[in-house]
Amino acid sequence: GRNDCNSFMLGIAVTGDTNKRRLSEFEIETVAKWCVEKMRLYRFGINMITTHREVSPGRKTDISQGAEDLIKKKINDILTS
Repeated sequence: GRNDCNSFMLGIAVTGDTNKRRLSEFEIETVAKWCVEKMRLYRFGINMITTHREVSPGRKTDISQGAEDLIKKKINDILTS
């Protein structure tokens, strides 16, 4: 319900179209570790992580649901280890 998301959200990007390619294990782990660092620093939960697909429905499709699921699983693995 807010505009200008880039003014108050953290962003991360991976190269290529994740709707057409699978993220490597290195990419998944790197993104997950970065997210966990920011989650701890700014004190927010995994429920606050969103994607272009959710923020700009019909306009942007990244990151794919499969890639998002893999990253969130890795984040949960890190947080519970």
